[in-house]
Amino acid sequence: MCLITGKRGYLIAKDDIIVWKVILLNNKSLIQQFQYKGGVEYKAPLEFVGSTHYDIAKHRHGERIMCADGIDVAHLRKEYNWNVYDDYDDRLIYIRKGFHSYAIKDRITNLIQSMEKVVECVIPKGSRYVLDDTGLCVSNRIIIKGI
Repeated sequence: MCLITGKRGYLIAKDDIIVWKVILLNNKSLIQQFQYKGGVEYKAPLEFVGSTHYDIAKHRHGERIMCADGIDVAHLRKEYNWNVYDDYDDRLIYIRKGFHSYAIKDRITNLIQSMEKVVECVIPKGSRYVLDDTGLCVSNRIIIKGI
């Protein structure tokens, strides 16, 4: 999952933030197959690629751009008149590295497949994070509570 948003930069968590993450039943991440353990604080840099121009070029050469879901795509289309095949839109940034999660649990109930589960997580106080207008979040630190 990737976060494509008009938000610039990141926020600093003033307190712990409760979020939810979709992982596989074996506690691995969906895309990277990273093995999570409960109660461990994981850290990773946020990687802001910049505008979608770079990513669209990579997409056309075999790499995938994945918006989180139809809600995300609909928001980008409505607010920015954007779609995945646009060549360039300097109003948008693409965050492909970091811990992806959802700030709104109800947002993911209809996305879960049979081999997946939703786990409660914490973005610890002091973490860097980006929260888009639809409830998608990417952070540089996360603790998986629900394993």
